[in-house]
Amino acid sequence: MFKLLMGCFLIVVGAIVSFIPPFIFGIPILIMAGGMIMTGLGKTTVQAAKGGAAVARYVKDRRDEKNAGL
Repeated sequence: MFKLLMGCFLIVVGAIVSFIPPFIFGIPILIMAGGMIMTGLGKTTVQAAKGGAAVARYVKDRRDEKNAGL
């Protein structure tokens, strides 16, 4: 999540820096921002998938316990 937020911040910084002549200084910042945003999204997606799998396992175990008691 931190990389996602930091990437968004770097997008703003890169846009501001790209208006200062020579305009090429903003390009590496924008490229780095894109990489950080993609990394942040990837890590957030993996964490969400792990959380969803854990909840599904918990619900399945609870359902199995309930059905075993019948």
